[in-house]
Amino acid sequence: MNDKVEYTLLEWNIQGAGGTCDYSTPKFVVDTIIGKNVDIIVLVEFYTGGNFDYVRKRMQNDYYIFISPFVDDRNQVLIALKRDKFKEGNISNVITIDPMDIKLPEYLQINIKTEQEEVFSIIGTRIKTSGLKEDREAQFKFLDNKIGSIAKVVCIGDFNVNITKVDKLLTSADVYGPKTQDDARWSFVHNDGGKVGIDLIAARKIGILKKEKDDLSFKEGYEMYAKYDWDFLNKKNGFENLTSSDFLPAFTGKPNHAILLGSFKL
Repeated sequence: MNDKVEYTLLEWNIQGAGGTCDYSTPKFVVDTIIGKNVDIIVLVEFYTGGNFDYVRKRMQNDYYIFISPFVDDRNQVLIALKRDKFKEGNISNVITIDPMDIKLPEYLQINIKTEQEEVFSIIGTRIKTSGLKEDREAQFKFLDNKIGSIAKVVCIGDFNVNITKVDKLLTSADVYGPKTQDDARWSFVHNDGGKVGIDLIAARKIGILKKEKDDLSFKEGYEMYAKYDWDFLNKKNGFENLTSSDFLPAFTGKPNHAILLGSFKL
Protein backbone atom coordinates (compact mmCIF):
# COMPACT_ATOMS: atom_id res chain seq x y z
CA MET A 1 0.00 0.00 0.00
CA ASN A 2 1.41 3.38 -1.00
CA ASP A 3 2.00 6.04 1.60
CA LYS A 4 0.09 9.26 1.25
CA VAL A 5 1.86 11.99 -0.69
CA GLU A 6 2.29 15.50 0.67
CA TYR A 7 1.73 18.51 -1.60
CA THR A 8 2.87 22.04 -0.84
CA LEU A 9 0.94 25.01 -2.16
CA LEU A 10 1.32 28.74 -2.73
CA GLU A 11 -1.36 31.34 -3.49
CA TRP A 12 -0.63 34.99 -4.26
CA ASN A 13 -2.73 37.92 -5.42
CA ILE A 14 -0.10 39.73 -7.51
CA GLN A 15 -2.28 42.75 -8.36
CA GLY A 16 -2.27 42.51 -12.14
CA ALA A 17 -5.47 44.59 -11.88
CA GLY A 18 -6.79 43.51 -15.25
CA GLY A 19 -3.78 44.97 -17.04
CA THR A 20 -4.20 48.47 -15.57
CA CYS A 21 -1.40 50.91 -16.44
CA ASP A 22 0.14 48.61 -19.07
CA TYR A 23 0.78 45.92 -16.47
CA SER A 24 3.97 43.89 -16.73
CA THR A 25 4.67 41.06 -14.28
CA PRO A 26 7.68 42.12 -12.16
CA LYS A 27 10.60 39.71 -12.45
CA PHE A 28 10.94 39.52 -8.67
CA VAL A 29 7.40 38.08 -8.48
CA VAL A 30 8.35 35.10 -10.63
CA ASP A 31 11.75 34.70 -8.98
CA THR A 32 10.14 34.74 -5.51
CA ILE A 33 7.62 32.07 -6.52
CA ILE A 34 10.29 29.81 -8.03
CA GLY A 35 12.36 30.24 -4.87
CA LYS A 36 9.54 28.85 -2.72
CA ASN A 37 9.80 25.53 -4.63
CA VAL A 38 6.21 24.44 -3.98
CA ASP A 39 4.21 21.75 -5.79
CA ILE A 40 1.12 23.84 -6.59
CA ILE A 41 1.12 27.53 -7.50
CA VAL A 42 -2.07 29.60 -7.72
CA LEU A 43 -1.79 33.22 -8.86
CA VAL A 44 -4.88 35.42 -8.82
CA GLU A 45 -5.18 38.86 -10.34
CA PHE A 46 -2.80 37.42 -12.89
CA TYR A 47 -2.66 39.11 -16.30
CA THR A 48 -0.92 37.88 -19.43
CA GLY A 49 0.64 41.23 -20.17
CA GLY A 50 4.15 42.54 -20.63
CA ASN A 51 6.97 40.27 -19.45
CA PHE A 52 4.91 37.10 -19.88
CA ASP A 53 7.81 35.53 -21.78
CA TYR A 54 9.87 35.83 -18.61
CA VAL A 55 7.09 34.20 -16.57
CA ARG A 56 6.83 31.33 -19.04
CA LYS A 57 10.57 30.76 -19.41
CA ARG A 58 11.21 30.78 -15.65
CA MET A 59 8.39 28.36 -14.90
CA GLN A 60 8.02 25.99 -17.83
CA ASN A 61 10.97 23.69 -17.09
CA ASP A 62 9.71 22.87 -13.61
CA TYR A 63 5.94 23.37 -13.95
CA TYR A 64 2.97 22.67 -16.18
CA ILE A 65 1.26 26.05 -16.59
CA PHE A 66 -2.48 26.64 -16.99
CA ILE A 67 -4.14 30.05 -17.36
CA SER A 68 -7.79 31.05 -17.56
CA PRO A 69 -8.90 32.86 -20.77
CA PHE A 70 -7.46 36.26 -21.63
CA VAL A 71 -9.96 39.10 -21.87
CA ASP A 72 -8.71 42.69 -22.04
CA ASP A 73 -9.19 44.55 -18.74
CA ARG A 74 -10.06 41.37 -16.84
CA ASN A 75 -8.03 39.36 -14.35
CA GLN A 76 -6.93 35.80 -15.00
CA VAL A 77 -6.01 32.86 -12.76
CA LEU A 78 -2.77 30.92 -13.22
CA ILE A 79 -2.25 27.44 -11.81
CA ALA A 80 1.13 25.72 -12.11
CA LEU A 81 1.82 22.09 -11.17
CA LYS A 82 5.29 20.76 -10.39
CA ARG A 83 6.43 18.39 -13.12
CA ASP A 84 8.17 16.02 -10.71
CA LYS A 85 4.99 15.68 -8.60
CA PHE A 86 2.34 15.45 -11.34
CA LYS A 87 2.29 13.58 -14.65
CA GLU A 88 0.82 15.35 -17.66
CA GLY A 89 -1.29 12.30 -18.53
CA ASN A 90 -2.94 12.42 -15.12
CA ILE A 91 -4.33 15.92 -15.68
CA SER A 92 -7.79 14.99 -16.90
CA ASN A 93 -9.64 18.31 -17.24
CA VAL A 94 -8.96 22.05 -17.20
CA ILE A 95 -12.19 23.96 -16.52
CA THR A 96 -12.81 27.69 -16.87
CA ILE A 97 -15.87 29.95 -16.78
CA ASP A 98 -16.99 33.23 -18.37
CA PRO A 99 -14.65 35.96 -17.01
CA MET A 100 -17.13 38.68 -18.01
CA ASP A 101 -19.99 37.48 -15.81
CA ILE A 102 -20.13 39.67 -12.68
CA LYS A 103 -22.06 36.94 -10.86
CA LEU A 104 -19.21 34.45 -11.31
CA PRO A 105 -15.82 34.57 -9.53
CA GLU A 106 -12.49 34.51 -11.30
CA TYR A 107 -12.01 30.76 -11.60
CA LEU A 108 -9.78 28.00 -12.90
CA GLN A 109 -10.18 24.31 -12.04
CA ILE A 110 -7.88 21.38 -12.76
CA ASN A 111 -8.88 17.75 -12.22
CA ILE A 112 -6.05 15.34 -11.43
CA LYS A 113 -5.51 11.63 -10.88
CA THR A 114 -2.44 10.82 -8.80
CA GLU A 115 -0.15 7.81 -9.20
CA GLN A 116 -1.87 6.45 -6.09
CA GLU A 117 -5.18 6.53 -8.04
CA GLU A 118 -6.52 9.41 -5.94
CA VAL A 119 -8.72 11.79 -7.93
CA PHE A 120 -8.98 15.39 -6.77
CA SER A 121 -9.38 18.93 -8.04
CA ILE A 122 -7.49 22.17 -7.56
CA ILE A 123 -9.40 25.44 -7.91
CA GLY A 124 -7.85 28.89 -8.06
CA THR A 125 -10.33 31.70 -7.45
CA ARG A 126 -10.90 35.34 -6.59
CA ILE A 127 -14.21 36.87 -5.53
CA LYS A 128 -14.78 40.03 -7.60
CA THR A 129 -15.51 43.17 -5.59
CA SER A 130 -17.16 45.19 -8.36
CA GLY A 131 -20.91 45.02 -8.71
CA LEU A 132 -23.60 44.79 -6.05
CA LYS A 133 -23.77 42.83 -2.81
CA GLU A 134 -26.07 40.28 -4.45
CA ASP A 135 -23.48 39.78 -7.20
CA ARG A 136 -20.85 38.84 -4.61
CA GLU A 137 -23.35 36.54 -2.89
CA ALA A 138 -24.01 34.88 -6.26
CA GLN A 139 -20.27 34.29 -6.70
CA PHE A 140 -20.05 32.51 -3.34
CA LYS A 141 -23.16 30.47 -4.13
CA PHE A 142 -21.61 29.36 -7.43
CA LEU A 143 -18.35 28.47 -5.68
CA ASP A 144 -20.14 26.60 -2.89
CA ASN A 145 -22.12 24.57 -5.41
CA LYS A 146 -18.98 23.79 -7.42
CA ILE A 147 -17.04 22.64 -4.37
CA GLY A 148 -20.02 20.60 -3.16
CA SER A 149 -20.18 18.76 -6.49
CA ILE A 150 -16.55 17.56 -6.30
CA ALA A 151 -15.54 14.56 -4.21
CA LYS A 152 -12.13 15.93 -3.17
CA VAL A 153 -11.02 19.49 -3.79
CA VAL A 154 -8.65 22.20 -2.60
CA CYS A 155 -9.84 25.71 -3.48
CA ILE A 156 -7.26 28.45 -2.96
CA GLY A 157 -7.63 32.16 -3.50
CA ASP A 158 -8.54 35.68 -2.50
CA PHE A 159 -12.07 35.56 -1.09
CA ASN A 160 -12.19 39.28 -0.25
CA VAL A 161 -13.82 38.59 3.13
CA ASN A 162 -12.32 37.12 6.28
CA ILE A 163 -12.29 33.47 7.31
CA THR A 164 -15.35 33.78 9.58
CA LYS A 165 -17.52 34.99 6.69
CA VAL A 166 -16.08 32.52 4.18
CA ASP A 167 -16.78 29.68 6.62
CA LYS A 168 -20.47 30.67 6.67
CA LEU A 169 -20.73 31.20 2.90
CA LEU A 170 -18.95 28.01 1.82
CA THR A 171 -20.96 25.38 3.66
CA SER A 172 -19.60 22.58 1.46
CA ALA A 173 -15.98 23.11 2.55
CA ASP A 174 -13.70 23.45 5.56
CA VAL A 175 -11.92 26.80 5.48
CA TYR A 176 -8.30 27.23 6.59
CA GLY A 177 -5.91 30.10 7.09
CA PRO A 178 -3.24 31.32 9.50
CA LYS A 179 -4.34 31.82 13.09
CA THR A 180 -5.45 35.45 13.08
CA GLN A 181 -7.17 36.34 16.35
CA ASP A 182 -6.27 39.77 17.74
CA ASP A 183 -5.20 40.77 14.21
CA ALA A 184 -1.97 38.82 14.67
CA ARG A 185 -1.74 37.99 10.95
CA TRP A 186 -3.17 39.41 7.77
CA SER A 187 -2.78 39.17 4.02
CA PHE A 188 -4.00 42.63 3.04
CA VAL A 189 -4.10 46.16 4.51
CA HIS A 190 -6.90 48.57 3.53
CA ASN A 191 -6.16 52.23 2.89
CA ASP A 192 -7.69 53.06 6.31
CA GLY A 193 -5.16 50.75 7.97
CA GLY A 194 -7.57 47.87 8.52
CA LYS A 195 -5.86 44.48 8.36
CA VAL A 196 -7.63 41.40 7.02
CA GLY A 197 -6.79 37.78 6.30
CA ILE A 198 -8.64 37.22 3.02
CA ASP A 199 -6.32 34.82 1.16
CA LEU A 200 -7.52 31.41 2.32
CA ILE A 201 -7.86 27.69 1.60
CA ALA A 202 -11.22 25.94 1.29
CA ALA A 203 -11.04 22.15 1.18
CA ARG A 204 -13.53 19.30 0.86
CA LYS A 205 -12.54 15.78 1.97
CA ILE A 206 -8.87 16.84 2.02
CA GLY A 207 -7.12 17.65 5.27
CA ILE A 208 -4.83 20.68 5.31
CA LEU A 209 -1.70 20.03 7.36
CA LYS A 210 -0.72 21.97 10.47
CA LYS A 211 2.97 22.80 10.44
CA GLU A 212 3.45 26.38 9.27
CA LYS A 213 5.09 28.38 12.07
CA ASP A 214 6.26 31.94 12.52
CA ASP A 215 7.91 33.72 15.45
CA LEU A 216 4.62 34.26 17.31
CA SER A 217 3.31 30.71 16.96
CA PHE A 218 6.72 29.29 17.87
CA LYS A 219 6.81 31.47 20.99
CA GLU A 220 3.26 30.56 21.99
CA GLY A 221 3.69 26.87 21.16
CA TYR A 222 1.12 26.13 18.47
CA GLU A 223 1.11 25.20 14.79
CA MET A 224 -0.90 26.85 12.03
CA TYR A 225 -2.69 25.43 9.00
CA ALA A 226 -1.10 28.03 6.73
CA LYS A 227 1.26 31.00 6.72
CA TYR A 228 1.22 34.54 5.37
CA ASP A 229 4.64 35.32 3.94
CA TRP A 230 5.69 38.98 3.52
CA ASP A 231 9.39 38.34 2.86
CA PHE A 232 9.14 39.84 -0.64
CA LEU A 233 8.46 43.25 0.90
CA ASN A 234 11.88 44.92 0.74
CA LYS A 235 13.84 47.74 -0.91
CA LYS A 236 15.37 45.41 -3.48
CA ASN A 237 11.90 44.72 -4.86
CA GLY A 238 10.98 48.40 -4.92
CA PHE A 239 8.95 48.70 -1.73
CA GLU A 240 11.37 51.15 -0.06
CA ASN A 241 10.53 51.39 3.67
CA LEU A 242 7.03 49.91 3.45
CA THR A 243 6.18 47.10 5.87
CA SER A 244 3.44 44.50 6.08
CA SER A 245 1.51 46.90 8.36
CA ASP A 246 1.35 49.58 5.66
CA PHE A 247 -1.25 50.08 2.96
CA LEU A 248 0.47 49.15 -0.29
CA PRO A 249 -0.68 51.56 -3.01
CA ALA A 250 -2.95 50.17 -5.72
CA PHE A 251 -2.04 49.95 -9.42
CA THR A 252 1.72 50.04 -8.93
CA GLY A 253 2.24 46.78 -10.79
CA LYS A 254 3.57 45.17 -7.61
CA PRO A 255 1.73 42.74 -5.29
CA ASN A 256 -0.20 44.19 -2.35
CA HIS A 257 -1.14 40.88 -0.71
CA ALA A 258 0.92 38.43 1.33
CA ILE A 259 1.88 35.06 -0.12
CA LEU A 260 -0.23 32.23 1.32
CA LEU A 261 1.67 28.99 1.98
CA GLY A 262 0.26 25.64 3.08
CA SER A 263 0.24 21.90 2.44
CA PHE A 264 -2.00 18.82 2.36
CA LYS A 265 -1.75 15.05 1.97
CA LEU A 266 -3.49 12.61 -0.36
